[in-house]
Amino acid sequence: SVQGDEVTLYTPEERDPVPLSIHHMPICVSFAFFQQGTYLLVDPNEREECVMDGLLVIAMNKHREICTIQSSGGIMLLKDQVLRCSKIAGVKVAEITELILKALENDQKVSVSTPVLWTPGTAQIGEGVENSWGDLEDSEKEDDEGGGDEAIILDSIKMDTGVEVSDIGSQ
Repeated sequence: SVQGDEVTLYTPEERDPVPLSIHHMPICVSFAFFQQGTYLLVDPNEREECVMDGLLVIAMNKHREICTIQSSGGIMLLKDQVLRCSKIAGVKVAEITELILKALENDQKVSVSTPVLWTPGTAQIGEGVENSWGDLEDSEKEDDEGGGDEAIILDSIKMDTGVEVSDIGSQ
């Protein structure tokens, strides 16, 4: 959070992360050219980049809007080669964007925290944790410590759950 000039970072345990608002994800696709542009390879690895003659990188979004084009290596590319690469990039970008969106959707399903609604009768476990029947629990502890054989008799007590309980316990 930002308050004035102060920026506070929270861990995922303290607050749920807020996703970035990204409307169009630009994805880069690299094209390696060999033998002065005769052969084309999509997304070359490091070894392939060491022996290529030139490189063309196209960044575009899923709507086929080109964000940037970069050419390096000193080879001259024809207009048809660049258009062919942009068509291939469009297909690759659509595939990669779909994979990213599915991964984000799966992560959202996993990381959505469901709020815990505390209602009367809900058990809360832990040292020093208050619960909705604290007084009753304390009196039971006193009875256990006293060592008496007496039981508590409850006649027609209406509990918070709306269920009527009659003749519980015996003497």
